[in-house]
Amino acid sequence: MDNYLDLDTLVSRTFKIKGKEIIFNLPPLTKLKPLIELENKTTTMNDPEELIKAIKEVITKIIPEIPPEIFDGLNSIQLKAMIKFIVGVNNADIALSKKK
Repeated sequence: MDNYLDLDTLVSRTFKIKGKEIIFNLPPLTKLKPLIELENKTTTMNDPEELIKAIKEVITKIIPEIPPEIFDGLNSIQLKAMIKFIVGVNNADIALSKKK
């Protein structure tokens, strides 16, 4: 059996937030592009409300399994961590797929 990941298929991940486990399928890299762009922008966005709104919109659009109400009460630092987790898992998957 080949040891590689098909980057066009969905990869299931579990993310625990506010005591709830959310199991979602990580979309293919092409669909994660807006999230990666947003991660780059988070360092320059000064308004936490604007940042939180932007993160919620992007995450709920590309990962529909994550219910929007899960974001209620989260601060921008927690949301940035969520982006880093999703993007980081994706980067790890890409690195693994290259190690043939």
